[in-house]
Amino acid sequence: MPCKVCKNTLIFLDKDPSCPKCEKLSVVPYEDSLKISDYLISVFQKKFLNLVKNAKKRQLLANVFWYRERHVRRIYTSYTHIDVTQLLACNLLLRRLIQMDDFLEKEEINEEKIVDIIKLYTDLTQFEEDRVRLEAGNWSMLKLKKYNIDNLEKMTLDAVAVCPNEKYDRVMKAFAKHNIMPQKKAELIMKEWAKQLQEPIVPGSKRSKTAKETISLFYELISEFYTAFFRSRIYTEAFGLPSDYKISIDPIELQRFVGGYPMMDSGLSYREFVDFRAELISKFGGKYKQFLNYFVISQENPATPLFLRLDDNVLISQAFTELFSYVLHVIINRDLFDAETEKRSKKFESQIVKSHFENIGYKYIPNHIVKNKMEIDGIAISKSNVFVIEVKGWKSRKLIEEKTSKDILVREIKHAIEGLHLDYMSGKIKTKVSLPKKVKWVNENRKKFRISDSVEIKGMLVINDEPIISEYNGCIVRFVNDFENNSL
Repeated sequence: MPCKVCKNTLIFLDKDPSCPKCEKLSVVPYEDSLKISDYLISVFQKKFLNLVKNAKKRQLLANVFWYRERHVRRIYTSYTHIDVTQLLACNLLLRRLIQMDDFLEKEEINEEKIVDIIKLYTDLTQFEEDRVRLEAGNWSMLKLKKYNIDNLEKMTLDAVAVCPNEKYDRVMKAFAKHNIMPQKKAELIMKEWAKQLQEPIVPGSKRSKTAKETISLFYELISEFYTAFFRSRIYTEAFGLPSDYKISIDPIELQRFVGGYPMMDSGLSYREFVDFRAELISKFGGKYKQFLNYFVISQENPATPLFLRLDDNVLISQAFTELFSYVLHVIINRDLFDAETEKRSKKFESQIVKSHFENIGYKYIPNHIVKNKMEIDGIAISKSNVFVIEVKGWKSRKLIEEKTSKDILVREIKHAIEGLHLDYMSGKIKTKVSLPKKVKWVNENRKKFRISDSVEIKGMLVINDEPIISEYNGCIVRFVNDFENNSL
Protein backbone atom coordinates (compact mmCIF):
# COMPACT_ATOMS: atom_id res chain seq x y z
CA MET A 1 0.00 0.00 0.00
CA PRO A 2 2.05 2.99 -1.25
CA CYS A 3 1.76 6.54 0.09
CA LYS A 4 -1.70 7.96 -0.62
CA VAL A 5 -0.24 11.37 -1.44
CA CYS A 6 2.78 10.63 -3.67
CA LYS A 7 2.48 6.87 -4.32
CA ASN A 8 6.02 6.30 -2.96
CA THR A 9 6.95 3.05 -1.19
CA LEU A 10 6.35 3.34 2.57
CA ILE A 11 8.95 2.35 5.17
CA PHE A 12 8.56 1.31 8.81
CA LEU A 13 10.83 3.17 11.22
CA ASP A 14 8.58 2.07 14.05
CA LYS A 15 5.16 0.43 14.03
CA ASP A 16 3.62 3.17 11.91
CA PRO A 17 4.46 3.59 8.21
CA SER A 18 6.37 6.63 6.97
CA CYS A 19 6.73 8.10 3.51
CA PRO A 20 10.39 8.99 2.82
CA LYS A 21 9.45 11.53 0.16
CA CYS A 22 6.74 13.34 2.13
CA GLU A 23 8.80 13.30 5.34
CA LYS A 24 12.01 14.25 3.51
CA LEU A 25 13.97 11.15 4.50
CA SER A 26 16.97 10.19 2.37
CA VAL A 27 16.70 6.65 0.99
CA VAL A 28 20.00 5.19 -0.25
CA PRO A 29 19.81 4.03 -3.91
CA TYR A 30 19.48 0.25 -4.29
CA GLU A 31 22.94 -0.49 -5.73
CA ASP A 32 24.63 1.85 -3.23
CA SER A 33 22.81 0.11 -0.35
CA LEU A 34 24.22 -3.26 -1.42
CA LYS A 35 27.72 -1.80 -1.73
CA ILE A 36 27.51 -0.24 1.75
CA SER A 37 26.09 -3.48 3.16
CA ASP A 38 29.02 -5.47 1.72
CA TYR A 39 31.43 -2.95 3.24
CA LEU A 40 29.84 -3.21 6.71
CA ILE A 41 30.01 -7.02 6.55
CA SER A 42 33.74 -6.80 5.73
CA VAL A 43 34.30 -4.43 8.71
CA PHE A 44 32.72 -6.87 11.15
CA GLN A 45 34.51 -9.84 9.59
CA LYS A 46 37.82 -8.11 10.33
CA LYS A 47 36.70 -7.32 13.89
CA PHE A 48 35.78 -10.96 14.42
CA LEU A 49 39.07 -12.29 13.03
CA ASN A 50 41.00 -9.94 15.32
CA LEU A 51 38.98 -11.19 18.29
CA VAL A 52 39.61 -14.90 17.66
CA LYS A 53 43.00 -15.04 15.88
CA ASN A 54 44.89 -15.92 19.10
CA ALA A 55 42.36 -18.54 20.22
CA LYS A 56 42.91 -22.26 20.60
CA LYS A 57 40.74 -23.60 17.78
CA ARG A 58 39.49 -26.83 19.37
CA GLN A 59 38.65 -25.06 22.60
CA LEU A 60 36.81 -22.34 20.70
CA LEU A 61 34.73 -24.87 18.75
CA ALA A 62 33.88 -26.87 21.87
CA ASN A 63 32.77 -23.73 23.73
CA VAL A 64 30.54 -22.56 20.87
CA PHE A 65 29.02 -26.07 20.73
CA TRP A 66 28.37 -26.01 24.49
CA TYR A 67 26.97 -22.46 24.38
CA ARG A 68 24.43 -23.54 21.73
CA GLU A 69 23.48 -26.64 23.72
CA ARG A 70 22.87 -24.62 26.89
CA HIS A 71 20.69 -22.15 24.99
CA VAL A 72 18.45 -24.93 23.63
CA ARG A 73 18.27 -26.69 27.01
CA ARG A 74 16.87 -23.49 28.55
CA ILE A 75 14.07 -23.60 25.95
CA TYR A 76 13.08 -27.07 27.17
CA THR A 77 13.60 -26.63 30.92
CA SER A 78 12.47 -23.01 31.42
CA TYR A 79 10.10 -22.72 28.44
CA THR A 80 11.83 -19.59 27.20
CA HIS A 81 11.48 -18.24 23.65
CA ILE A 82 13.85 -19.48 20.94
CA ASP A 83 16.36 -16.82 19.96
CA VAL A 84 16.89 -17.99 16.39
CA THR A 85 19.58 -15.35 15.79
CA GLN A 86 21.69 -16.94 18.54
CA LEU A 87 21.32 -20.39 17.01
CA LEU A 88 22.12 -18.92 13.60
CA ALA A 89 25.33 -17.34 14.91
CA CYS A 90 26.41 -20.55 16.70
CA ASN A 91 25.78 -22.82 13.71
CA LEU A 92 27.49 -20.46 11.26
CA LEU A 93 30.43 -20.20 13.65
CA LEU A 94 30.76 -23.97 13.86
CA ARG A 95 30.52 -24.48 10.10
CA ARG A 96 32.86 -21.61 9.22
CA LEU A 97 35.40 -21.85 12.06
CA ILE A 98 36.09 -25.51 11.48
CA GLN A 99 37.33 -24.68 7.97
CA MET A 100 39.71 -21.95 9.21
CA ASP A 101 43.38 -22.71 9.87
CA ASP A 102 45.00 -19.38 10.82
CA PHE A 103 44.68 -19.62 14.62
CA LEU A 104 47.77 -18.80 16.70
CA GLU A 105 46.68 -21.25 19.47
CA LYS A 106 47.78 -18.91 22.29
CA GLU A 107 44.63 -17.79 24.11
CA GLU A 108 42.43 -19.83 26.46
CA ILE A 109 38.70 -19.40 25.77
CA ASN A 110 36.68 -18.90 28.95
CA GLU A 111 32.91 -18.37 29.34
CA GLU A 112 33.19 -14.57 29.34
CA LYS A 113 35.25 -14.62 26.14
CA ILE A 114 32.84 -16.93 24.31
CA VAL A 115 29.93 -14.60 25.16
CA ASP A 116 31.83 -11.70 23.56
CA ILE A 117 32.66 -13.80 20.49
CA ILE A 118 29.09 -14.92 19.93
CA LYS A 119 27.75 -11.41 20.52
CA LEU A 120 30.07 -10.00 17.85
CA TYR A 121 29.25 -12.81 15.46
CA THR A 122 25.53 -12.25 16.02
CA ASP A 123 26.10 -8.63 14.95
CA LEU A 124 27.94 -9.86 11.85
CA THR A 125 25.16 -12.28 10.88
CA GLN A 126 22.66 -9.45 11.36
CA PHE A 127 24.50 -7.45 8.69
CA GLU A 128 24.43 -10.53 6.45
CA GLU A 129 20.67 -10.83 6.98
CA ASP A 130 20.25 -7.14 6.19
CA ARG A 131 22.11 -7.72 2.93
CA VAL A 132 19.64 -10.44 1.91
CA ARG A 133 16.64 -8.24 2.73
CA LEU A 134 18.05 -5.23 0.89
CA GLU A 135 18.77 -7.39 -2.15
CA ALA A 136 15.20 -8.72 -2.09
CA GLY A 137 13.87 -5.15 -1.99
CA ASN A 138 11.90 -5.86 1.20
CA TRP A 139 14.03 -3.47 3.28
CA SER A 140 15.41 0.00 2.60
CA MET A 141 18.55 1.80 3.72
CA LEU A 142 18.36 5.37 5.03
CA LYS A 143 21.16 7.90 4.90
CA LEU A 144 21.60 9.54 8.32
CA LYS A 145 24.98 11.23 7.86
CA LYS A 146 27.13 12.28 4.92
CA TYR A 147 29.45 9.71 3.34
CA ASN A 148 31.32 9.18 0.08
CA ILE A 149 30.18 6.04 -1.72
CA ASP A 150 33.62 5.84 -3.39
CA ASN A 151 35.47 6.10 -0.06
CA LEU A 152 33.49 4.06 2.45
CA GLU A 153 36.51 3.53 4.73
CA LYS A 154 35.82 7.00 6.14
CA MET A 155 32.10 6.31 6.70
CA THR A 156 31.00 5.92 10.32
CA LEU A 157 28.79 2.97 11.28
CA ASP A 158 25.94 5.27 12.28
CA ALA A 159 25.83 6.98 8.86
CA VAL A 160 23.11 4.61 7.64
CA ALA A 161 20.30 2.52 9.04
CA VAL A 162 18.10 -0.20 7.55
CA CYS A 163 14.39 -0.76 8.07
CA PRO A 164 11.58 -2.81 6.51
CA ASN A 165 9.42 -1.30 3.80
CA GLU A 166 5.85 -2.13 2.82
CA LYS A 167 7.00 -5.04 0.62
CA TYR A 168 8.16 -6.86 3.78
CA ASP A 169 4.58 -7.00 5.03
CA ARG A 170 4.00 -10.22 3.07
CA VAL A 171 6.95 -11.84 4.86
CA MET A 172 5.77 -10.62 8.28
CA LYS A 173 2.30 -12.07 7.70
CA ALA A 174 3.87 -15.41 6.85
CA PHE A 175 6.08 -15.26 9.96
CA ALA A 176 3.08 -14.39 12.14
CA LYS A 177 1.35 -17.59 11.00
CA HIS A 178 4.36 -19.54 12.33
CA ASN A 179 4.81 -17.66 15.65
CA ILE A 180 8.03 -16.03 14.41
CA MET A 181 8.01 -12.61 16.06
CA PRO A 182 10.09 -9.94 17.83
CA GLN A 183 11.72 -10.96 21.12
CA LYS A 184 9.54 -8.89 23.48
CA LYS A 185 6.31 -10.24 22.04
CA ALA A 186 7.69 -13.79 22.11
CA GLU A 187 8.67 -13.47 25.77
CA LEU A 188 5.15 -12.40 26.74
CA ILE A 189 3.58 -15.31 24.87
CA MET A 190 6.03 -17.81 26.37
CA LYS A 191 5.22 -16.57 29.90
CA GLU A 192 1.53 -17.20 29.25
CA TRP A 193 2.24 -20.67 27.88
CA ALA A 194 4.52 -21.48 30.82
CA LYS A 195 1.65 -20.83 33.26
CA GLN A 196 -0.27 -23.65 31.59
CA LEU A 197 2.52 -26.21 32.12
CA GLN A 198 2.67 -28.39 35.22
CA GLU A 199 6.35 -29.22 34.73
CA PRO A 200 9.19 -28.33 32.32
CA ILE A 201 9.43 -30.13 29.00
CA VAL A 202 12.14 -32.79 28.88
CA PRO A 203 13.69 -33.56 25.48
CA GLY A 204 12.33 -36.83 24.14
CA SER A 205 9.53 -37.13 26.69
CA LYS A 206 6.66 -37.02 24.13
CA ARG A 207 7.89 -39.11 21.23
CA SER A 208 5.54 -40.96 18.93
CA LYS A 209 6.17 -44.35 17.36
CA THR A 210 6.01 -43.34 13.71
CA ALA A 211 6.98 -40.36 11.57
CA LYS A 212 3.32 -39.87 10.58
CA GLU A 213 2.21 -39.71 14.23
CA THR A 214 5.02 -37.31 15.13
CA ILE A 215 4.21 -34.98 12.23
CA SER A 216 0.53 -34.99 13.22
CA LEU A 217 1.24 -34.38 16.93
CA PHE A 218 3.94 -31.72 16.49
CA TYR A 219 2.83 -30.24 13.17
CA GLU A 220 2.75 -26.58 14.22
CA LEU A 221 6.11 -26.86 15.98
CA ILE A 222 7.73 -28.54 12.98
CA SER A 223 6.31 -25.97 10.58
CA GLU A 224 7.52 -23.08 12.77
CA PHE A 225 11.06 -24.45 13.06
CA TYR A 226 11.36 -25.17 9.36
CA THR A 227 10.19 -21.71 8.31
CA ALA A 228 12.49 -20.04 10.87
CA PHE A 229 15.59 -22.14 10.11
CA PHE A 230 15.37 -21.87 6.31
CA ARG A 231 14.12 -18.32 5.83
CA SER A 232 17.12 -17.18 3.73
CA ARG A 233 20.37 -18.45 2.24
CA ILE A 234 22.22 -17.36 5.41
CA TYR A 235 20.02 -19.65 7.50
CA THR A 236 20.32 -22.44 4.94
CA GLU A 237 24.10 -22.22 5.19
CA ALA A 238 23.79 -22.57 8.97
CA PHE A 239 21.18 -25.34 9.19
CA GLY A 240 20.91 -26.93 5.75
CA LEU A 241 21.96 -30.26 4.30
CA PRO A 242 23.84 -30.63 1.00
CA SER A 243 21.59 -30.06 -2.03
CA ASP A 244 22.25 -33.63 -3.21
CA TYR A 245 21.55 -35.30 0.15
CA LYS A 246 20.25 -38.88 0.26
CA ILE A 247 19.12 -39.82 3.76
CA SER A 248 17.12 -42.86 4.81
CA ILE A 249 17.59 -42.36 8.57
CA ASP A 250 14.25 -41.68 10.26
CA PRO A 251 14.37 -38.55 12.49
CA ILE A 252 12.76 -40.58 15.28
CA GLU A 253 15.70 -43.01 15.16
CA LEU A 254 17.99 -40.01 15.51
CA GLN A 255 16.05 -38.80 18.56
CA ARG A 256 16.21 -42.20 20.21
CA PHE A 257 19.91 -42.56 19.50
CA VAL A 258 20.92 -39.21 20.97
CA GLY A 259 18.55 -39.74 23.92
CA GLY A 260 20.64 -42.75 24.93
CA TYR A 261 23.52 -40.53 26.04
CA PRO A 262 23.46 -38.93 29.51
CA MET A 263 22.72 -35.20 29.65
CA MET A 264 25.12 -33.62 32.16
CA ASP A 265 24.46 -30.25 33.80
CA SER A 266 28.11 -29.25 33.90
CA GLY A 267 29.07 -29.89 30.29
CA LEU A 268 28.75 -31.93 27.11
CA SER A 269 28.64 -35.70 26.85
CA TYR A 270 31.31 -37.17 24.59
CA ARG A 271 32.52 -40.49 23.24
CA GLU A 272 35.74 -41.64 21.71
CA PHE A 273 35.24 -41.77 17.97
CA VAL A 274 35.91 -45.52 17.66
CA ASP A 275 33.25 -46.25 20.30
CA PHE A 276 30.83 -43.75 18.77
CA ARG A 277 31.18 -45.32 15.34
CA ALA A 278 30.65 -48.81 16.81
CA GLU A 279 27.46 -47.58 18.50
CA LEU A 280 26.27 -46.09 15.20
CA ILE A 281 26.88 -49.38 13.38
CA SER A 282 25.01 -51.25 16.11
CA LYS A 283 22.03 -48.87 15.87
CA PHE A 284 21.88 -48.01 12.16
CA GLY A 285 23.75 -50.81 10.42
CA GLY A 286 24.94 -49.80 6.96
CA LYS A 287 23.27 -46.40 7.33
CA TYR A 288 25.94 -45.32 9.83
CA LYS A 289 27.91 -43.69 7.01
CA GLN A 290 24.94 -41.43 6.25
CA PHE A 291 24.91 -40.41 9.90
CA LEU A 292 28.60 -39.53 9.89
CA ASN A 293 28.40 -37.73 6.55
CA TYR A 294 25.37 -35.55 7.34
CA PHE A 295 25.31 -35.03 11.11
CA VAL A 296 28.90 -35.19 12.47
CA ILE A 297 30.88 -32.07 11.61
CA SER A 298 34.68 -32.17 11.50
CA GLN A 299 37.47 -30.37 9.70
CA GLU A 300 37.28 -32.97 6.91
CA ASN A 301 33.46 -33.08 6.83
CA PRO A 302 31.36 -29.84 6.75
CA ALA A 303 28.16 -31.52 7.99
CA THR A 304 25.14 -30.07 9.77
CA PRO A 305 26.62 -29.69 13.28
CA LEU A 306 24.46 -32.00 15.40
CA PHE A 307 27.63 -33.73 16.64
CA LEU A 308 31.17 -32.30 16.71
CA ARG A 309 34.26 -34.42 16.11
CA LEU A 310 37.47 -33.01 17.56
CA ASP A 311 40.44 -35.35 16.95
CA ASP A 312 39.51 -38.70 18.53
CA ASN A 313 36.42 -37.51 20.42
CA VAL A 314 32.82 -36.78 19.40
CA LEU A 315 30.88 -34.16 21.38
CA ILE A 316 27.16 -34.79 21.73
CA SER A 317 24.44 -32.12 21.68
CA GLN A 318 21.28 -33.80 22.95
CA ALA A 319 18.93 -30.81 23.15
CA PHE A 320 19.81 -29.25 19.78
CA THR A 321 19.68 -32.65 18.02
CA GLU A 322 16.26 -33.29 19.57
CA LEU A 323 15.03 -29.90 18.35
CA PHE A 324 16.52 -30.22 14.88
CA SER A 325 15.12 -33.73 14.40
CA TYR A 326 11.67 -32.13 14.13
CA VAL A 327 12.91 -29.98 11.23
CA LEU A 328 14.28 -33.11 9.54
CA HIS A 329 10.73 -34.46 9.24
CA VAL A 330 10.01 -31.76 6.64
CA ILE A 331 13.21 -32.59 4.75
CA ILE A 332 13.22 -36.39 4.94
CA ASN A 333 9.47 -37.08 5.20
CA ARG A 334 8.29 -34.22 2.99
CA ASP A 335 5.38 -36.08 1.41
CA LEU A 336 4.00 -37.04 4.84
CA PHE A 337 4.34 -33.44 5.97
CA ASP A 338 2.66 -32.07 2.84
CA ALA A 339 -0.22 -34.53 3.29
CA GLU A 340 -0.73 -33.30 6.87
CA THR A 341 -0.57 -29.69 5.63
CA GLU A 342 -3.22 -30.33 3.01
CA LYS A 343 -5.47 -32.12 5.50
CA ARG A 344 -5.27 -29.27 8.01
CA SER A 345 -5.65 -26.47 5.49
CA LYS A 346 -8.65 -28.14 3.89
CA LYS A 347 -10.34 -28.47 7.27
CA PHE A 348 -9.51 -25.05 8.74
CA GLU A 349 -9.25 -22.71 5.77
CA SER A 350 -12.19 -24.24 3.90
CA GLN A 351 -14.36 -23.48 6.94
CA ILE A 352 -13.17 -19.85 6.97
CA VAL A 353 -14.08 -19.46 3.30
CA LYS A 354 -17.44 -21.20 3.78
CA SER A 355 -18.36 -18.97 6.74
CA HIS A 356 -17.42 -15.83 4.85
CA PHE A 357 -19.58 -16.58 1.81
CA GLU A 358 -22.52 -17.68 3.95
CA ASN A 359 -22.28 -14.47 6.00
CA ILE A 360 -22.64 -12.35 2.84
CA GLY A 361 -25.63 -14.29 1.56
CA TYR A 362 -24.13 -16.99 -0.66
CA LYS A 363 -25.21 -20.60 -0.70
CA TYR A 364 -22.04 -22.61 -0.11
CA ILE A 365 -21.59 -26.24 -1.16
CA PRO A 366 -18.43 -27.72 0.44
CA ASN A 367 -16.41 -30.71 -0.72
CA HIS A 368 -18.42 -31.58 -3.79
CA ILE A 369 -17.19 -34.90 -5.22
CA VAL A 370 -17.71 -35.91 -8.83
CA LYS A 371 -17.27 -39.67 -8.71
CA ASN A 372 -14.11 -40.94 -10.41
CA LYS A 373 -13.43 -37.45 -11.82
CA MET A 374 -12.66 -34.68 -9.36
CA GLU A 375 -13.21 -33.09 -5.96
CA ILE A 376 -14.25 -29.44 -5.70
CA ASP A 377 -13.40 -27.79 -2.38
CA GLY A 378 -16.38 -25.45 -2.52
CA ILE A 379 -18.97 -23.78 -4.74
CA ALA A 380 -20.23 -20.34 -3.63
CA ILE A 381 -23.52 -19.42 -5.32
CA SER A 382 -25.46 -16.15 -5.37
CA LYS A 383 -27.93 -14.61 -7.83
CA SER A 384 -25.15 -12.53 -9.44
CA ASN A 385 -21.91 -14.52 -8.94
CA VAL A 386 -20.67 -18.09 -8.64
CA PHE A 387 -17.18 -19.04 -7.48
CA VAL A 388 -15.61 -22.49 -7.79
CA ILE A 389 -13.22 -22.63 -4.83
CA GLU A 390 -9.83 -24.35 -4.55
CA VAL A 391 -8.15 -24.09 -1.13
CA LYS A 392 -4.39 -24.59 -0.89
CA GLY A 393 -2.24 -24.24 2.21
CA TRP A 394 1.56 -23.92 2.07
CA LYS A 395 2.47 -23.92 5.73
CA SER A 396 6.23 -24.32 5.54
CA ARG A 397 8.18 -22.16 3.13
CA LYS A 398 11.90 -21.98 2.46
CA LEU A 399 13.87 -18.83 1.64
CA ILE A 400 10.89 -16.61 2.42
CA GLU A 401 13.12 -13.53 2.78
CA GLU A 402 14.95 -14.07 -0.50
CA LYS A 403 14.29 -12.22 -3.74
CA THR A 404 13.51 -15.56 -5.41
CA SER A 405 10.67 -16.37 -2.98
CA LYS A 406 8.27 -14.19 -4.96
CA ASP A 407 9.04 -16.11 -8.15
CA ILE A 408 8.58 -19.41 -6.31
CA LEU A 409 5.20 -18.31 -4.93
CA VAL A 410 4.01 -17.22 -8.38
CA ARG A 411 5.05 -20.60 -9.80
CA GLU A 412 3.23 -22.47 -7.01
CA ILE A 413 0.07 -20.42 -7.56
CA LYS A 414 0.14 -21.23 -11.27
CA HIS A 415 0.78 -24.91 -10.55
CA ALA A 416 -2.12 -25.03 -8.08
CA ILE A 417 -4.52 -23.55 -10.65
CA GLU A 418 -3.17 -25.86 -13.36
CA GLY A 419 -3.54 -28.91 -11.08
CA LEU A 420 0.20 -29.65 -10.91
CA HIS A 421 1.92 -31.01 -7.79
CA LEU A 422 5.58 -31.81 -7.16
CA ASP A 423 6.17 -35.23 -5.56
CA TYR A 424 9.25 -34.68 -3.37
CA MET A 425 10.07 -38.38 -3.11
CA SER A 426 10.20 -39.02 -6.86
CA GLY A 427 10.92 -35.48 -8.03
CA LYS A 428 8.14 -35.86 -10.61
CA ILE A 429 5.21 -33.56 -11.32
CA LYS A 430 1.83 -35.16 -10.65
CA THR A 431 -1.35 -33.88 -12.29
CA LYS A 432 -4.86 -33.43 -10.94
CA VAL A 433 -7.94 -31.80 -12.44
CA SER A 434 -7.18 -28.11 -12.98
CA LEU A 435 -9.31 -25.34 -11.51
CA PRO A 436 -10.40 -24.08 -14.99
CA LYS A 437 -11.66 -27.61 -15.79
CA LYS A 438 -13.62 -27.64 -12.54
CA VAL A 439 -15.13 -24.29 -13.51
CA LYS A 440 -16.03 -25.73 -16.91
CA TRP A 441 -17.71 -28.74 -15.28
CA VAL A 442 -19.84 -26.50 -13.00
CA ASN A 443 -20.71 -24.36 -16.02
CA GLU A 444 -21.89 -27.47 -17.91
CA ASN A 445 -23.99 -28.53 -14.91
CA ARG A 446 -25.71 -25.22 -14.09
CA LYS A 447 -29.14 -26.85 -13.76
CA LYS A 448 -27.82 -29.29 -11.14
CA PHE A 449 -26.92 -26.34 -8.89
CA ARG A 450 -29.81 -24.06 -10.00
CA ILE A 451 -27.46 -21.48 -11.48
CA SER A 452 -28.99 -18.99 -13.91
CA ASP A 453 -27.60 -18.91 -17.47
CA SER A 454 -26.79 -15.20 -17.06
CA VAL A 455 -24.55 -15.64 -14.00
CA GLU A 456 -20.78 -15.64 -14.50
CA ILE A 457 -18.87 -18.58 -13.00
CA LYS A 458 -15.24 -17.97 -11.98
CA GLY A 459 -12.56 -20.02 -10.29
CA MET A 460 -11.02 -18.79 -7.02
CA LEU A 461 -7.79 -20.09 -5.49
CA VAL A 462 -7.46 -19.38 -1.74
CA ILE A 463 -3.95 -19.63 -0.26
CA ASN A 464 -2.46 -18.90 3.16
CA ASP A 465 0.27 -16.63 1.81
CA GLU A 466 -0.33 -13.13 0.50
CA PRO A 467 -0.47 -13.63 -3.29
CA ILE A 468 1.92 -11.86 -5.64
CA ILE A 469 -0.58 -12.12 -8.48
CA SER A 470 -4.34 -11.59 -8.18
CA GLU A 471 -5.47 -13.58 -11.21
CA TYR A 472 -4.19 -16.36 -13.45
CA ASN A 473 -5.77 -18.28 -16.32
CA GLY A 474 -9.18 -16.72 -15.66
CA CYS A 475 -9.09 -17.60 -11.93
CA ILE A 476 -8.99 -15.17 -8.98
CA VAL A 477 -6.29 -15.60 -6.31
CA ARG A 478 -7.07 -14.60 -2.72
CA PHE A 479 -5.31 -14.62 0.69
CA VAL A 480 -7.16 -16.57 3.41
CA ASN A 481 -6.53 -13.70 5.88
CA ASP A 482 -8.81 -11.53 3.76
CA PHE A 483 -11.64 -13.93 4.52
CA GLU A 484 -10.79 -13.97 8.25
CA ASN A 485 -10.76 -10.15 8.35
CA ASN A 486 -13.77 -9.74 6.01
CA SER A 487 -11.63 -7.44 3.84
CA LEU A 488 -12.45 -8.91 0.41
